[in-house]
Amino acid sequence: MTTNDSDLAATLLRADPTAGRRGIVLGGGGVAGIAWEASLLTTMMGSGVDLSSADVVVGTSAGSVVGAALRSGDLEGWLRSRLTPARAGSPAAAAAPAPSAAPFAAPAPAASDSPESSAPRAAATEPTVPDIAPFVEAMAAASANRVGEQESRARLGELARTVPSRTGDGAKDAALERFAALLSSPDWPATELRITAVDALDGAFRVFNRSSHAELVRAVAASCAVPGVFPTVDVHGRPHMDGGVRSSTNADVASDCERILVISCGPEWADSPLGPSLPVVAEALGASRNVLVIEADADSLRAFGPNSLLASSTAPSVEAGMRQGATVARRVRDFWG
Repeated sequence: MTTNDSDLAATLLRADPTAGRRGIVLGGGGVAGIAWEASLLTTMMGSGVDLSSADVVVGTSAGSVVGAALRSGDLEGWLRSRLTPARAGSPAAAAAPAPSAAPFAAPAPAASDSPESSAPRAAATEPTVPDIAPFVEAMAAASANRVGEQESRARLGELARTVPSRTGDGAKDAALERFAALLSSPDWPATELRITAVDALDGAFRVFNRSSHAELVRAVAASCAVPGVFPTVDVHGRPHMDGGVRSSTNADVASDCERILVISCGPEWADSPLGPSLPVVAEALGASRNVLVIEADADSLRAFGPNSLLASSTAPSVEAGMRQGATVARRVRDFWG
């Protein structure tokens, strides 16, 4: 399934859900979101919630990474091997690397070729702290200047396309390599996984799955390409950016399911200029579907910190996900059936 329909919510909401189908929606949230969602789901599954039986998994940005891991069939093993493998605060956690940060590392500016430059050329590939300020400012501008959802996303696409021009084409290839290392398999799973992204040229909304003739790694990398922070990712010859530009969750993409579990890393605007936000979609879906939204609690939001793209957010977010997963497991188990 590949779609460029920015009114996907209206289209799917008109469709009758297939009786008994269950969907999981995993929202965006950066490095912290990957860690929190993966540990939250693992903890709930360890408490007897059979999330692997979902008919549909929808992933946006961080959720695309976790969705692919969930569909691999061994989320717990993936969590241990790809993220901090020990509880936050322990010596093992302090010493462990945070591979989850690698795909989100902003490439450093290329080293100068001038003789006066004393910086080693290797510095061109060293990651730097991601600066989210351009994205935050662009989102604020979109909120103030409402020109239609797709047009607003297209304007963010203009910002997104400036990043490759600053960092060079090699940054795109490096991003794909980092995401490839993060995935359990380069192949789409046999079970339904839907990954969201936005066309950076015209702002059209895209949903990729195994029938899209797009590489899984490209779909995931595109879904995680935050405008103004990371390079766009070419899919089918067009530059794409973060699916969270439309909505942090894009929960309407699972509206062909009767029962929908939404995992959100934080609150969304009730009235978004970019697309159907979670509050609007949840209310609309709730009229005919069973919807449960699990949103990061106050402790989890504190664990994410002021910049959810930082590697330092990984360990505390894993810990927070474990705590909240244990708290909500019974509620989710009763909902999931």
